[in-house]
Amino acid sequence: MRVLSVPASFACYAALAAYAVAALGFVFVSWMRRDAASSEGVVTRGLRLARGAFYVAVLAHAVDIAWRGVLHVHPAQTSREALGFAVWLAALGFAGWSRRHRWAVPGIAVSLTAMALLSIARFSPPGASVEGLSFIGRMHVSLATVAVALYGLAGTAAALYLREAALLKQKRVGELTASSGGASVLSLERLASNLLLAAGGVLLAALVLGVMWQRELDVSWLRLEAALAWAAWLITAGSVALEAAGRLRPSRKAQATVVSSLLALAILVAYVVQRVHA
Repeated sequence: MRVLSVPASFACYAALAAYAVAALGFVFVSWMRRDAASSEGVVTRGLRLARGAFYVAVLAHAVDIAWRGVLHVHPAQTSREALGFAVWLAALGFAGWSRRHRWAVPGIAVSLTAMALLSIARFSPPGASVEGLSFIGRMHVSLATVAVALYGLAGTAAALYLREAALLKQKRVGELTASSGGASVLSLERLASNLLLAAGGVLLAALVLGVMWQRELDVSWLRLEAALAWAAWLITAGSVALEAAGRLRPSRKAQATVVSSLLALAILVAYVVQRVHA
């Protein structure tokens, strides 16, 4: 029998603490990189500590989700459970990509965001359960959650690309490594583009299943979160199509990616607010 919520586990508190340590570690690395007198060894050890704390946080977060599943709390049962799952997916993706790049500034943002959203997911009022949650409904919620996580990663990569491109244009080459950790501008643009394409595909599948689910429930699909989702997908599809036609510069596509990611985040926020006050 499914339940709405259970108290936060020890793994949840461990994840929150580890996210906080990771954020402090990334702040230290970013600050040391701006100091020309700092040694590379200190920066490397600091980055290793920050990454290690972030990996521990992601692992503890996964244990927390698994434990809640053992207690019959499905990740798609309520909006705040979906929020906690989406945060973990985004953190897992960043953990994978951070192994290839010496990122510090994005690490600060991702760690603090994950800590804040996980706190909201675990300590906010549970609200009401999603009514009429059939198999199609669960698939819709699950795919929408994955899409939001992908959009979050795409928006982060696109924002970093825009920053790096601006620094390169201003010939402030010395600050490039400090913010991107050695990742090239081209690799950031490619990463953001691939993530956007994946997010758009997953979101389209979620939207189609959402329409089917609403027809099962015999209710209107003209809702705020649906309008935001279609807006995000249309911007995504338009930017991909224009880029394929050679009529969209990479910087403009990156800006569209950031807008799409903000719309995706707004979907989750709107859904959480509606369910909590239901």
